[in-house]
Amino acid sequence: RVQLFLTYAVSVENALGNWMEGNKQTLHSLKELVGKTWEIEEVVRNYGPETQPVLQERMMQYISSVAELRNHTACLEDVRVPMDMLQYLDEGGNVNQYTAEVFKACDRDNQASKGKVEAVQCLWDSVVAKMETDMPETAAAYKQLLESRGQAVRPSVLSGGAQSPGSVPLGS
Repeated sequence: RVQLFLTYAVSVENALGNWMEGNKQTLHSLKELVGKTWEIEEVVRNYGPETQPVLQERMMQYISSVAELRNHTACLEDVRVPMDMLQYLDEGGNVNQYTAEVFKACDRDNQASKGKVEAVQCLWDSVVAKMETDMPETAAAYKQLLESRGQAVRPSVLSGGAQSPGSVPLGS
């Protein structure tokens, strides 16, 4: 999740940096489009039969502004912005808060995954320990199989030693 977010952030930053430097016209077109939108809102707010020609004129200007903006946006084709970020911002959220929340969620997910991995390793250790006591021949054959494949055997399991950090779990 962090990787995806960072990819988006870098993509947006690079594209916007190039866009701001190389396409001042695009920014101008975008500002003009926002202005046209505001003008249409004002005409619609005060709508009456006498404002219909004005509304039609503003709509035609708006359409031409959209077409002009579309001509200047080729540099933004590669920009990918996550929809959940846009929704968060649309609801009045802050970009910095969004970033902090994404990193907190990633950390929470990583901790949950770490707990699951540790639980599975503990279960595996229990199963292998039980196998050593109940079926020592099978445990020895399993240890031999792992060694023949070049896989490390965790000392805590088949040899009764303490578990070393970074050792490979059995069966991986």
